[in-house]
Amino acid sequence: MFLCSKNINPKTTIGVQRISLMSCLVTILSYIISFEIFTSIFGNVFTDNHFIFFVIALIFIYPLHKALHVLPYLHKSKSFIVQQTNKNKWLPIFNIRLNHPVKKHTFILSLLLPFMIISVITISCAILLPSYAHYFLFIFSVNLGISLIDFIYLNYVYKAPKDCFVEERKHGFEVLIKA
Repeated sequence: MFLCSKNINPKTTIGVQRISLMSCLVTILSYIISFEIFTSIFGNVFTDNHFIFFVIALIFIYPLHKALHVLPYLHKSKSFIVQQTNKNKWLPIFNIRLNHPVKKHTFILSLLLPFMIISVITISCAILLPSYAHYFLFIFSVNLGISLIDFIYLNYVYKAPKDCFVEERKHGFEVLIKA
């Protein structure tokens, strides 16, 4: 049995518009900063060849990000709840969550995994293929912008008690303490 310690919904406390604006600003600023750092180290010999692959990668960054959130829970695949959160048929946004509480450290791993994996891959590719670095750095920046809500969640979860559990709800999550 669990007792609810705290109910957290950053989308209502911070606001969806504010989170979206902050996400866009993080994306733009991280691209400018990473691009400037990269060009000061490696120079600026860029090519626009294979632009279609960049567009395809950009389209699939969000589904990949969502799939990597699920990775720590694959052994519990029968416990997933998948819901479409918008009514747009062309650009659906899904909420994927478990229907039972998980340990705090597993939830933290789930929040950090997409940012860590995609960042390592895109920055490594930018270093290995410097003529396409502007593409990889932009994908890195978009992923960082998408990860902003994960970092906001991480801030709340990190402050929660050490041995707590976290249960995702349709809107936000609950910090639970075992009774």
